[in-house]
Amino acid sequence: MQIRLLMLNDENVDLAAFFANGLASYSVARLVDDRPSFIYLWARDGDGIALCSEPVDVAARLEVGVIKVAKADKRTAHGEASETRLPDEFLSPTTAFILQIEANGVVVDNGLYLLTKAGGEFQITSANWPNALSFKIDRRSKDYEPEYLVPDYRFTELAGGGN
Repeated sequence: MQIRLLMLNDENVDLAAFFANGLASYSVARLVDDRPSFIYLWARDGDGIALCSEPVDVAARLEVGVIKVAKADKRTAHGEASETRLPDEFLSPTTAFILQIEANGVVVDNGLYLLTKAGGEFQITSANWPNALSFKIDRRSKDYEPEYLVPDYRFTELAGGGN
């Protein structure tokens, strides 16, 4: 069994095309306890996507976070989310990978890994807290508390990647 990236609002978001445009910035909306609840990625052309995590039961007493995706608009993004510019290397097309975890025989899309031609990295995964996200950019972040570690993931490249 496989639990794929879930599209919020039944939207069809072409993630490969989105990341091929390059990224300019991101925004983070936080839970009451200051953990990231939504991460918004903003392309150079102003388009955006919202990412969040939702726990799913894969076995008795075993929940795994699945990443959910939706189109985003800066006018309607969470007001408390402050925008942060990404390093310039992200302006070029970015190759995107789905981070998959296998738990009890079930494969779950648990995160995204973005890689620039210059080697820049942006990793977004479910956090080790329900409904929270974990992320880091080029190995730096105070918000990096992933549900699983990188060696545990299977990397699946999105078709049409930018590298």
